[in-house]
Amino acid sequence: MRSPQEVAQALALRTVNAWSSSFAGHDIGVPLGAVAALTLLQAGEQSPDQLADHLIAAPDEEIADLLSRIWSFFTILRPELAMRCGPFGKWLNEEPRGRPELSGAAAVVRAAAQAGLFEVTIQREAEVDVLGHVHQELASQRSKQGKGQFYTPTEVAEMMARMSVSGVRPGQSICDPTAGTGGLLRAAAHAIRQEGGNPHDVWWYACDIDPVAVAALAVNFHAWDLGPRVVVGCANVLTEGNWEVRARAEQLEAIEANDRRFQMARLFVAAQSLLGGSDGP
Repeated sequence: MRSPQEVAQALALRTVNAWSSSFAGHDIGVPLGAVAALTLLQAGEQSPDQLADHLIAAPDEEIADLLSRIWSFFTILRPELAMRCGPFGKWLNEEPRGRPELSGAAAVVRAAAQAGLFEVTIQREAEVDVLGHVHQELASQRSKQGKGQFYTPTEVAEMMARMSVSGVRPGQSICDPTAGTGGLLRAAAHAIRQEGGNPHDVWWYACDIDPVAVAALAVNFHAWDLGPRVVVGCANVLTEGNWEVRARAEQLEAIEANDRRFQMARLFVAAQSLLGGSDGP
C-alpha cells in the first residue's frame, strides 16, 4: 500500500502532465484550484472509488459545474477562508467559460481521481500536503526563485513540528509568516493530534506573498480540520509587520457580508411566501 507522500507525489506529476498536455495556459490557479476543490469533497453515500469513477467518466461541463458548486458551498461554509480563493474560481464565473480552461481543468480532475486523490483526502487527518506537491510541480523553477518559494521536506517539517509544538496548550498561537501552502502547519497539527491534543484549541496564523499559495493554504486549513481559530493573510511580511491585523479585519468583513446575504435571502423567501399566499386585489 502506498504512503500518503507517495500518492501525493504521483498525483502531482499526473495532474501537472494533464494540465500541460491540454495547452490550457499558464494560470496555475486553474489546475491547482481544481485539485483544491476535490480535497473539500467527502464521499458521502459513495465510496472513494465510486466517487473517483464518477469523476473520471464525467463530461467537461459537469466537472466545471461541480467545481463551481463546491466553491459556492465553501463560501457559505467558511467565508473567512473562501475570500482567499479567488485565484481558484474566477475562471468559473466567466461567461462563457474559456474552452481551454474548461478542458484543462476537467483533465486535471480526472487525473487526480485516477491517481488516488481520495485515498489521502477523505479522512481529513492532515497526513500530507497534496496541494503543496501540486503547487511545487506547477510553479516553474524561475517563478519559485523569484518569489522566494522553497518547500520544506516532509520529514524535516515533521521533526520541526515535534520540537516546536510539544506541550502546546489550548489558547496558544502557532504562526508561520511565510507559510506557502501550509506544510509546516500541517506537520504541527499532526504532532498535536499525536500528543492527544486538538488543533481546534489552538490559534493558527499563516501568511504568504503569493495569492495562489494563500488560496491553497486557506483550503488546506479547512481540509485538515484545524478548526475555527484561523487567520490567513496575503502580504509581504517584510514590509507589513502587522499583516495579521489586516487579515483578521478582512476575514471579519467577509463573515459579515455572508451574514448579510443570508439575511437578504431570508427576507426574500418571506416576501415570496406572503405574496404567494395572497389572493391579489
